[in-house]
Amino acid sequence: MKRNTSLLYTLYGCFGVLLLLSAGCKKRDLSDLEQPSYPTTAEVFIDDFTSDLAYAAFGGSDVRAFQVDNQVVYNNTKASMRIEVPDANSPQGSYAGGVYFSKTGRDLSGYNALTFFVKSTMPATINVVGLGNDLGASQHVVSLSGLTVNSNWKKVIIPVPDPSKLKVEKGLFYYSAAPINGSGYTLWFDEVKFENIPTLANMTGYVRGGNADSLTKAETGDSASMASFRASVNLPTGVNETVDVSPYYFAYTSSDASVATVSENGMVRVIGAGTTVVTATLGGKPATGSLKIISSGTPVMPATAAPVPPARNASDVISLYSNAYTNVPVDTWNTHWQFSTAENSFIKINNDDLIRYRYLNFVGIEFQHPTINITPMRYMHMDIWTPDPTALPNNFKVLLVDFGANGVFGGGDDVQHEITVTAPTLVSNNWVSLDVPLSQFTGLTTRAHVAQLVLSGTVLNVYVDNVYFYKLPTAPATAAPVPTRAASDVLSIFSDTYTNVAGTDFNPNWGQSTITTQEAIAGNNTLHYANFNYQGTQLGSNQDVSSYGFLHLDYYTTNASQLRIFAISPGPVETPYTLTVPTAGWNSVDIPLSAFAPVNLSSIFQFKFDANGATDLPDIYLDNIYFWKIPAVPTVAAPTPTYPAASVISIYSDAYTNVAGTDFFPNWGQSTQYSQVAIAGNNAIKYSNLNYQGIQFGSNQDVSSYQYLHVDYYSADATSLNIYLICPPGSAGGQAPWEKAYALPVPTASGWNSVDIPLSHFTPIVALNNTFQFKFDGGTGSQTIYLDNIVFHQ
Repeated sequence: MKRNTSLLYTLYGCFGVLLLLSAGCKKRDLSDLEQPSYPTTAEVFIDDFTSDLAYAAFGGSDVRAFQVDNQVVYNNTKASMRIEVPDANSPQGSYAGGVYFSKTGRDLSGYNALTFFVKSTMPATINVVGLGNDLGASQHVVSLSGLTVNSNWKKVIIPVPDPSKLKVEKGLFYYSAAPINGSGYTLWFDEVKFENIPTLANMTGYVRGGNADSLTKAETGDSASMASFRASVNLPTGVNETVDVSPYYFAYTSSDASVATVSENGMVRVIGAGTTVVTATLGGKPATGSLKIISSGTPVMPATAAPVPPARNASDVISLYSNAYTNVPVDTWNTHWQFSTAENSFIKINNDDLIRYRYLNFVGIEFQHPTINITPMRYMHMDIWTPDPTALPNNFKVLLVDFGANGVFGGGDDVQHEITVTAPTLVSNNWVSLDVPLSQFTGLTTRAHVAQLVLSGTVLNVYVDNVYFYKLPTAPATAAPVPTRAASDVLSIFSDTYTNVAGTDFNPNWGQSTITTQEAIAGNNTLHYANFNYQGTQLGSNQDVSSYGFLHLDYYTTNASQLRIFAISPGPVETPYTLTVPTAGWNSVDIPLSAFAPVNLSSIFQFKFDANGATDLPDIYLDNIYFWKIPAVPTVAAPTPTYPAASVISIYSDAYTNVAGTDFFPNWGQSTQYSQVAIAGNNAIKYSNLNYQGIQFGSNQDVSSYQYLHVDYYSADATSLNIYLICPPGSAGGQAPWEKAYALPVPTASGWNSVDIPLSHFTPIVALNNTFQFKFDGGTGSQTIYLDNIVFHQ
């Protein structure tokens, strides 16, 4: 063989292609053409390059590291391949590495090993040597990692796992070698060739690292790899050698292809529900390792996107994840902390971006670079959807962590707080919109350097969208709700709906910093307290409100931390009532006048609002300040019950057939007066001058198979009211009737009250299989109550 001692570098050349075009050519039958044949040349480098051999250096390596050396050779051959591994700081490259490839391809199916001799100037470990790297798809790579060498020639055998795969192979030999302890050295390779070594024995393939793995919570669309891929063989020396191999050497089988399929590169894709086991063979022999897949099939996910957040000013929102707003940088939506099993993916539903979490025990979300200042914000919003059971004790938890001024976790100034969401707020298969006041994160005492959000709980599958912090606009965009109470039941101080007490001063000079104005909000006159610390209201005249039951107030503030209202009588005598702030819109409150005791309700002459010492100087909006009382007579009928008649025993109701012969006014010595009245066309019982009153059933009733006693009741003036269920003497032992009371809240400020009393409340004192009476008491002889729809139901 002619020797060429010059350094050979083959760059990517151009092969000219001649196209012969002939008009009117007869179409040729190609079926009889022979498949092209490729040379079976075994030599890679023995004294020189073969005619089809080329070399290409790896990117970042020293491109001139390889030379042909005719001085240092193995066993008196004429030349070797010399590799100059550079020093770590070499400007020519940080390592030596490249590929020796055939420009045309070779048929190497007759060989079962690549062999060569190697030595070095010093003890060293070559990072990797192998075959099959063709600078393209490289489907038949075999690599031997961590090859130790020294100054003595050493023969190396790299087995070919399945020679039949190498029918057209271009990747003949490749290597990569890095400096040792920062210092370079010299390598020599010689007698590089493919061989057929009959004494190579016990070729064994390994997939999944040789393990019998399981994927037990798979679902349609999941994928997994059969990696890692290895092969081991017993060398002629008796030593077992293991090499990393391409997945294309293996053939794969899924025991149930309707559950999962596997491609020729070992990628498994789940396509349906069920169980399958994926295995492999190498050269027709079973490989060690497998993957068992248990799939639940198509994942359960929302059918619709999360609710679209409202339009907000950019200054009112800090968004972490939402299509509706501009998001701040988030370092990661899954920190993969130790012991976290959570997996996350980003998906779209109806073109809306969501984050899906699976196997959620806990997951860290970090936005440390930079941290965010949520001090001006008032709420945290998050939309969540889960297919999992949500009944108690299941829960979903949200933890916020502030890293403190140093911006470092564990820096000594961290603070955090976690809130828990449970049923009935937490529901399955529906979007749940969480708007959590940041004030509920009581342990988050500073909010200027928030850097972590941690989600956890018992629901393992959660879809998340619209994660942001926000504050409401300082001024309301809509007017306060319009009151609907009859003017005859109202004494108004400030409202467009009613006639107000004349001459009231809404800005008396009490030395306050507050700036008081009256502004039109959506066309409605509204009080505005700006720069608020405290503010008085001087009524035009003293007002006797002792016949009224409540003080109504609509208020709006998004930036107050404390707010109280005082009713004041001469003396002065004043009592505060604390209002919940900040608000998420207009708040409507009806304060029982009893809450202002010991203020003299017959002579109210002032109101006062204050911030209870808070110094934040917020904005307060007020409307519809009036006293009101419950109408003595209901103006609407009680709600019509909808229980199936078959599941009801009715004592009194127009909706059902009642127990015949019932006496609604037995003579028990009471002062109560009884009448039956029509309320909006519906019959109701009226008991006036109530001290107590009985009802005698037309016949004893067995209600032991029923669960509830339903009653609709109405009273404008009662302050105490009880209902008793009674069984006859001896029914539950003893000689006297057995009875037990249930307290009904009065007065009924919102109109008719509907109550469903569990019959278990009356046991074991009352024998439910033999009831015969009701009793009502709590009156002082002057109150009036209205009753309707007294029924037992299942």
